[in-house]
Amino acid sequence: MSTASKDNQFSFTYMMHGLHRMVSKGNRGIVWSACGKKVIIADRNKLRLALKRMLRRGDARFSVIGYMKKSGFIDEGTEGREITFTHPCFVRGRTDLLRNFTLKNAFCWAHDICVGDRGKPDCPLSLLKLRLFDLDRTMLNLRNSCLDLSLDIQNLLHMARSRAQE
Repeated sequence: MSTASKDNQFSFTYMMHGLHRMVSKGNRGIVWSACGKKVIIADRNKLRLALKRMLRRGDARFSVIGYMKKSGFIDEGTEGREITFTHPCFVRGRTDLLRNFTLKNAFCWAHDICVGDRGKPDCPLSLLKLRLFDLDRTMLNLRNSCLDLSLDIQNLLHMARSRAQE
Protein backbone atom coordinates (compact mmCIF):
# COMPACT_ATOMS: atom_id res chain seq x y z
CA MET A 1 0.00 0.00 0.00
CA SER A 2 1.32 3.42 -0.85
CA THR A 3 2.06 5.79 1.98
CA ALA A 4 -0.30 8.34 0.44
CA SER A 5 -3.32 6.07 0.77
CA LYS A 6 -2.19 4.82 4.20
CA ASP A 7 -1.86 8.38 5.49
CA ASN A 8 -5.25 9.46 4.16
CA GLN A 9 -7.39 9.28 7.28
CA PHE A 10 -10.57 9.15 5.20
CA SER A 11 -9.55 6.24 2.96
CA PHE A 12 -11.38 2.96 3.41
CA THR A 13 -8.12 1.01 3.79
CA TYR A 14 -6.96 3.39 6.54
CA MET A 15 -10.22 2.82 8.39
CA MET A 16 -9.80 -0.94 8.08
CA HIS A 17 -6.30 -0.59 9.59
CA GLY A 18 -7.90 1.30 12.48
CA LEU A 19 -10.51 -1.42 12.95
CA HIS A 20 -7.77 -4.08 12.83
CA ARG A 21 -5.84 -2.25 15.59
CA MET A 22 -9.06 -1.93 17.59
CA VAL A 23 -9.72 -5.69 17.37
CA SER A 24 -6.11 -6.49 18.23
CA LYS A 25 -6.30 -4.38 21.39
CA GLY A 26 -9.56 -6.10 22.30
CA ASN A 27 -10.80 -3.36 24.60
CA ARG A 28 -13.45 -1.74 22.41
CA GLY A 29 -16.13 -4.41 22.50
CA ILE A 30 -14.60 -6.38 19.63
CA VAL A 31 -12.07 -9.25 19.82
CA TRP A 32 -10.49 -11.95 17.65
CA SER A 33 -11.77 -15.51 17.80
CA ALA A 34 -9.35 -18.21 18.99
CA CYS A 35 -8.42 -19.10 15.38
CA GLY A 36 -7.77 -15.43 14.50
CA LYS A 37 -9.88 -15.57 11.33
CA LYS A 38 -13.12 -14.31 12.85
CA VAL A 39 -14.09 -11.12 14.64
CA ILE A 40 -16.44 -11.30 17.62
CA ILE A 41 -18.48 -8.28 18.64
CA ALA A 42 -18.98 -8.69 22.38
CA ASP A 43 -20.31 -5.21 23.22
CA ARG A 44 -22.15 -3.55 20.35
CA ASN A 45 -22.60 -0.18 22.12
CA LYS A 46 -18.95 0.14 23.12
CA LEU A 47 -17.85 -0.66 19.57
CA ARG A 48 -20.41 1.74 18.08
CA LEU A 49 -18.99 4.61 20.15
CA ALA A 50 -15.40 3.73 19.18
CA LEU A 51 -16.30 3.45 15.48
CA LYS A 52 -18.24 6.72 15.54
CA ARG A 53 -15.14 8.47 16.91
CA MET A 54 -12.86 6.78 14.38
CA LEU A 55 -15.18 7.50 11.43
CA ARG A 56 -16.11 10.96 12.77
CA ARG A 57 -19.79 10.12 12.55
CA GLY A 58 -22.30 12.03 14.65
CA ASP A 59 -25.30 10.00 13.50
CA ALA A 60 -27.12 8.58 16.53
CA ARG A 61 -28.59 5.79 14.38
CA PHE A 62 -25.17 4.52 13.25
CA SER A 63 -25.34 0.72 13.05
CA VAL A 64 -22.24 -1.38 13.76
CA ILE A 65 -23.79 -4.42 12.08
CA GLY A 66 -24.70 -2.37 9.00
CA TYR A 67 -21.18 -0.93 8.85
CA MET A 68 -19.62 -4.40 9.05
CA LYS A 69 -21.90 -5.77 6.32
CA LYS A 70 -21.32 -2.77 4.03
CA SER A 71 -17.59 -3.25 4.52
CA GLY A 72 -17.88 -6.76 3.11
CA PHE A 73 -17.82 -8.75 6.34
CA ILE A 74 -19.88 -11.94 6.37
CA ASP A 75 -22.23 -12.42 9.32
CA GLU A 76 -21.40 -15.84 10.80
CA GLY A 77 -24.25 -15.70 13.30
CA THR A 78 -25.15 -14.71 16.82
CA GLU A 79 -24.53 -16.59 20.03
CA GLY A 80 -26.10 -14.89 23.02
CA ARG A 81 -25.07 -11.25 22.80
CA GLU A 82 -21.98 -11.97 20.68
CA ILE A 83 -22.03 -11.54 16.90
CA THR A 84 -19.35 -13.18 14.76
CA PHE A 85 -18.08 -11.79 11.43
CA THR A 86 -15.48 -13.06 9.01
CA HIS A 87 -13.65 -11.61 6.02
CA PRO A 88 -10.91 -13.16 3.84
CA CYS A 89 -8.65 -10.09 4.23
CA PHE A 90 -9.22 -9.51 7.93
CA VAL A 91 -6.98 -11.95 9.82
CA ARG A 92 -5.10 -11.56 13.12
CA GLY A 93 -1.46 -10.60 12.54
CA ARG A 94 -1.90 -10.19 8.76
CA THR A 95 -2.10 -6.45 8.19
CA ASP A 96 -0.50 -7.04 4.78
CA LEU A 97 -3.87 -8.40 3.60
CA LEU A 98 -5.59 -5.09 4.40
CA ARG A 99 -4.25 -3.50 1.21
CA ASN A 100 -6.84 -5.64 -0.64
CA PHE A 101 -9.55 -3.98 1.43
CA THR A 102 -11.01 -1.40 -0.95
CA LEU A 103 -14.54 -0.07 -1.13
CA LYS A 104 -15.05 -1.75 -4.48
CA ASN A 105 -13.80 -5.13 -3.21
CA ALA A 106 -15.97 -4.77 -0.10
CA PHE A 107 -18.98 -4.02 -2.30
CA CYS A 108 -18.26 -7.09 -4.43
CA TRP A 109 -17.88 -9.34 -1.38
CA ALA A 110 -21.02 -7.96 0.27
CA HIS A 111 -23.11 -8.43 -2.90
CA ASP A 112 -21.59 -11.78 -3.95
CA ILE A 113 -20.17 -10.37 -7.20
CA CYS A 114 -17.46 -12.51 -8.77
CA VAL A 115 -15.06 -10.62 -11.00
CA GLY A 116 -13.98 -12.46 -14.15
CA ASP A 117 -10.59 -12.67 -15.86
CA ARG A 118 -10.94 -9.23 -17.47
CA GLY A 119 -11.53 -7.50 -14.14
CA LYS A 120 -15.27 -7.21 -14.73
CA PRO A 121 -18.16 -9.41 -13.61
CA ASP A 122 -19.32 -12.04 -16.09
CA CYS A 123 -22.99 -11.69 -15.14
CA PRO A 124 -24.80 -8.65 -16.68
CA LEU A 125 -26.73 -8.02 -13.45
CA SER A 126 -23.51 -8.00 -11.42
CA LEU A 127 -21.93 -5.66 -13.96
CA LEU A 128 -24.91 -3.30 -13.60
CA LYS A 129 -24.59 -3.39 -9.79
CA LEU A 130 -20.90 -2.58 -10.05
CA ARG A 131 -21.52 0.29 -12.47
CA LEU A 132 -24.17 1.70 -10.12
CA PHE A 133 -21.63 1.46 -7.29
CA ASP A 134 -19.10 3.37 -9.43
CA LEU A 135 -21.73 5.99 -10.24
CA ASP A 136 -22.61 6.34 -6.57
CA ARG A 137 -18.93 6.84 -5.66
CA THR A 138 -18.55 9.41 -8.46
CA MET A 139 -21.62 11.29 -7.21
CA LEU A 140 -20.27 11.24 -3.65
CA ASN A 141 -16.89 12.58 -4.81
CA LEU A 142 -18.62 15.27 -6.86
CA ARG A 143 -20.75 16.27 -3.87
CA ASN A 144 -17.67 16.47 -1.63
CA SER A 145 -15.84 18.56 -4.24
CA CYS A 146 -18.80 20.95 -4.44
CA LEU A 147 -18.85 21.28 -0.65
CA ASP A 148 -15.10 21.99 -0.62
CA LEU A 149 -15.53 24.59 -3.35
CA SER A 150 -18.38 26.21 -1.45
CA LEU A 151 -16.24 26.45 1.69
CA ASP A 152 -13.36 27.94 -0.30
CA ILE A 153 -15.67 30.58 -1.80
CA GLN A 154 -17.08 31.42 1.64
CA ASN A 155 -13.56 31.78 3.05
CA LEU A 156 -12.52 34.06 0.18
CA LEU A 157 -15.62 36.23 0.65
CA HIS A 158 -14.95 36.43 4.38
CA MET A 159 -11.33 37.47 3.73
CA ALA A 160 -12.47 40.10 1.21
CA ARG A 161 -14.96 41.55 3.72
CA SER A 162 -12.27 41.64 6.43
CA ARG A 163 -9.87 43.52 4.17
CA ALA A 164 -12.59 45.92 3.05
CA GLN A 165 -13.33 46.83 6.67
CA GLU A 166 -9.65 47.57 7.43
